[in-house]
Amino acid sequence: MEPQLISSQNHRFSAPRLWEITKQMTYLFVSCWHRYLTTTRSYPVIRFILEMILLAWFLKIVMTLPVSLMVLLIYGDPAVWQNPQQADFALRPVANAILALAVAPILETIIGQWAPIAAVRQWTQCQPLVLATATLFFAGLHLFSWDVTIFFATLPVGFVLAWSFLVWHRQSRTHAVGVTAVIHALHNAIALLLMAW
Repeated sequence: MEPQLISSQNHRFSAPRLWEITKQMTYLFVSCWHRYLTTTRSYPVIRFILEMILLAWFLKIVMTLPVSLMVLLIYGDPAVWQNPQQADFALRPVANAILALAVAPILETIIGQWAPIAAVRQWTQCQPLVLATATLFFAGLHLFSWDVTIFFATLPVGFVLAWSFLVWHRQSRTHAVGVTAVIHALHNAIALLLMAW
């Protein structure tokens, strides 16, 4: 029996051929991503910090845009699904700015990166597993009232912060906490500016 053919204008693909193309594209994406992350290990600290902030925002936009559009289509009025952090920030702007720029980055680096990475490394040194666990743990810390959009918005940031911690932990724990907290604080500063705007 001949495989079912899918026709697309002048091209004809069989299902096994499409599967093979998908596997090759996935391999290409993963290998490019791995090569990029490996390259960032040799960056000077300032370049690393700036590039990780850009990467976090890029990934955040790519991941949350589809979710935000779906929510907009379902609920219509943005006031219905407005981020509760925005309303809270408006009530106490100075206290929340201090919390977001000074306290949270250090505390969340310890709780959201250091603790899960140290815990997972007790059982395995598999870096992708360590990275995934710390990323998911960090995003889970930000689940306010079980709002899934916040989870998706913090996943990319959690990934970047976990990666930063792993990269700089090779030099020292102090470097890991310091660089990761600075990236987190600068990311939060941009978020606060966007909320105020």
